[in-house]
Amino acid sequence: MFRRKISRLVLALGLTVALLASAAGAHAAPLTASGNGNQNALNGVYRITWTKEQMMAAGASREFAASDTLTLTLRDGRFRLQIKKEPALKCTGGYTLYTFAGSKRFSISLNNPVTCPDLNAIFVATWSRPGGNLRFRIVQNRGEAGDEVLFGGKAWKKIG
Repeated sequence: MFRRKISRLVLALGLTVALLASAAGAHAAPLTASGNGNQNALNGVYRITWTKEQMMAAGASREFAASDTLTLTLRDGRFRLQIKKEPALKCTGGYTLYTFAGSKRFSISLNNPVTCPDLNAIFVATWSRPGGNLRFRIVQNRGEAGDEVLFGGKAWKKIG
């Protein structure tokens, strides 16, 4: 079991490096990404609610689109994701805030085999805080094709 955890950690670290490298592109500025030590910049509780129709209008496929409410708690580099339709699912893990080529980036992996074994979302996004809410613009996605819409299609309302 310990060996499996180490393997997953190595895989997660390797994926983060690969995402950063691929985000740089061939003609981008030199790699300047680093954890900025301010992992509490997004601390709070955020919620997003989608109808199937809203998701399809935002670009999700009919197969991916669904009505649901997601609650995301961010606290000092750790997260908890609750999906209303799946009350037993309380996905937890870590996230990283860093700067890359002058923009604020957010990196998260939602594939914890213990707390969210059915999810396989890993993405990097730029982020902003319009009106205190949280807005992601997905720049790299290693999950399902609809994750860009689900997580980045509209602002997450700050509720706590």
